[in-house]
Amino acid sequence: MTETETRGKPIACRYCKHKFKIPSKEAKQEWQKNNCICPKCFEPWCILPKTERELKYLQEIYLNNRCDKTLKPLILLLDIYCQSLIKKNYSKYLTFQDSLQYYSYHSVTYLIEEYLSKPDFKIEVSFAGYLIWKIKQAIFNPFELDNDDASLDFKFEDGNSFHELIACDKDPYSSIEENMDRIRLYNRMVNVIEGIEQYCKSPQEDYIRTIALHLYLKEGETAFDKFFQAFGRTGKMRSLETLDILRRELLKTAE
Repeated sequence: MTETETRGKPIACRYCKHKFKIPSKEAKQEWQKNNCICPKCFEPWCILPKTERELKYLQEIYLNNRCDKTLKPLILLLDIYCQSLIKKNYSKYLTFQDSLQYYSYHSVTYLIEEYLSKPDFKIEVSFAGYLIWKIKQAIFNPFELDNDDASLDFKFEDGNSFHELIACDKDPYSSIEENMDRIRLYNRMVNVIEGIEQYCKSPQEDYIRTIALHLYLKEGETAFDKFFQAFGRTGKMRSLETLDILRRELLKTAE
């Protein structure tokens, strides 16, 4: 067994209890794409609880035919699952009549919009992990975010998109290397932003911090300051700390 095979906690099948390890990150990604099959009992999505597995099956049916009739049972189960997640993790925010149904409805709606607007969208591993972010959006978002910005086909400073840049570049290898540098930098920035989450006093503070960073990066310091003038100082200190660390990371990259 190689060194990579001995690292980390073993994966345990929920159904036959077999424990196993996957030799590399790439192999694990491939295993996840192929429905997380247990190597002993061959049960698909062997690490997932019952509700997650049912959602996986419904998702596969819907993605195969894109029929509204098959979307309906997926929505119904997502709503039930979402309500249980809200009650477990965010019960203190259920402060008005029918708030559970209200937040669940909007959370599931945000998720379904991903299926309808993105042909390649698919939950690869955990529905719960994805729904939690939609629940945060439903509960803590003080205004509607511009979802058009959440695109992989983003624009670089020269006005070209990622795909356009590769298509028109005379030196594709140089272009790929430059884009890989951008991806590595992006991953470092994301790790910084996510890492500071553990120091936030509450999920609300973390969500406000995320919105503030979005405004700062999109609109600049003036929009950042106006946001906290309008909604109070909650989360501002963590936001400033995050920006300071991001600046230091960027300086390291420039050296």
